[in-house]
Amino acid sequence: MKDNKVPKKLFVNEKKKNIAKTTTARKGNAEYQNFYKFHFDRLMQEHLNWSNQQVTKITTLLWKRYKESAKMDNN
Repeated sequence: MKDNKVPKKLFVNEKKKNIAKTTTARKGNAEYQNFYKFHFDRLMQEHLNWSNQQVTKITTLLWKRYKESAKMDNN
């Protein structure tokens, strides 16, 4: 007969190392966040029937257009 022993653990609980996060956002990232917050809030107020996903998509497209026009202005 087999012994009624508890089976060995298959997985060892190892503590995961946290990735160090910087306290300051990169310039481009902060610029995008400000742009996104402003336009997302404005579009949500203007278009009450739009879902969050729709507003996010439009805001992303606006950001791409904004970045392209900024590139053209610099050249």
